[in-house]
Amino acid sequence: MRAELTNLLLLEMLQKQREQLRLQNEQLMEVRKKRVEEDHSYIFKRFDSHHRLIYGGTPNPNTFKDWIKGMEKLFDVL
Repeated sequence: MRAELTNLLLLEMLQKQREQLRLQNEQLMEVRKKRVEEDHSYIFKRFDSHHRLIYGGTPNPNTFKDWIKGMEKLFDVL
């Protein structure tokens, strides 16, 4: 009888620990998700700061190619 009570208490403690670990894991995942969103936001802001999102040049193909190359370099850097 005493062993059964001990086992029940241990089981209850383990269940509480498991629940605490689950909650901590959820909190950690939320922090990671927020950090990733902030990182993406930062990268976009850096990219946007170059004001080259829309091609505003002439219909000259060489000018357009230069713009494309500049965008590719920007992507590589970021």
